[in-house]
Amino acid sequence: MTEQLDNKLIQKIIHAPSLWNNDFPKFDKIFNMSKGIIDNQKYHADIFDKRHNTTNHNQYKKELIDISVGVQQSAKFKFNYDITESITDKDFNTALSSINTYLPFDSLYLEVRDDKANLTSSYLIKEFPEELVNMTVPKKNIFGRKKWVPLKAPDDTIYVKVSCFFASDEKPERVGVVPAPMFLPINNNTELPTYSFSEDNLFTPYFVPDAQVLSNIAELVVLNIKWLQVLLNYPSLANTNSVSGRNPIAYNKLGKFNNSSMYSLPKWEHKVLSVDMNSNGSSGGGNGQGSGKRFHAVRKHLRRLASGKSVFVKPHFRGDKSIGVIDKDYLIKGEK
Repeated sequence: MTEQLDNKLIQKIIHAPSLWNNDFPKFDKIFNMSKGIIDNQKYHADIFDKRHNTTNHNQYKKELIDISVGVQQSAKFKFNYDITESITDKDFNTALSSINTYLPFDSLYLEVRDDKANLTSSYLIKEFPEELVNMTVPKKNIFGRKKWVPLKAPDDTIYVKVSCFFASDEKPERVGVVPAPMFLPINNNTELPTYSFSEDNLFTPYFVPDAQVLSNIAELVVLNIKWLQVLLNYPSLANTNSVSGRNPIAYNKLGKFNNSSMYSLPKWEHKVLSVDMNSNGSSGGGNGQGSGKRFHAVRKHLRRLASGKSVFVKPHFRGDKSIGVIDKDYLIKGEK
């Protein structure tokens, strides 16, 4: 896994407002809405008039500028999706349940690379006040008809505003988008399968109700945020490599997208997170000899202490060599 963020993807995102304002054909060519989320017939019938309405045009430009500035100014993190194969679901959920739901920063940019799918997903994530989010969930009445009722989220739930971008290796010149930020509830102990959009966003009227693609994206975003929490909260589990880089550049000094010198200068400061199941870093002990068992290696694993706290125990050897020796090799795909 390369330790650099996908600079071409970032450049397209931060230049989006100038393209929207000055070169809409190029904007429309680069940014593609994911299939199945928009009513295309209704959208294409309305978008020309709406885009040329000064109020609508400037409103969406402002939103794109907010994203452009947010991507530059936010703390940046990156990890490879194959880390999900490095830890069992049981250990992941145990670790997650011990963490109070939170974002490490009020605003962050997260990039997740999936080598198997040849896909890079990136998210600008901002914590959002609960009172400003209108969340509903489906509920069936006594007649079996579905209606939407307000979400009653448990304590320790946070709400985030997420702008989503996707870059495929097959079509590197394009960026898949959800054209409006998603509002999502996150709770580390409960699945909350719902999302919403701002009512005043230009694209909100065109979303397909209950689109499965949107549900899948929302679920993936929440899962990636949970993974980020686990990796940051268990430093004995994850290696964190800081990559130094440039400072944010003011929107009005970005220059033209085609000739931007930033295109060849990818060095944005960020942190790369990778799983290391074999390092000696540890949050707890774990050198017990173990009686009555053959001598064997024990990989780093999660242990729940009597206090209820969960810690990752460092790798060690245990058992009796006189009984025999068990030799194991582990291949952890989260390690590069």
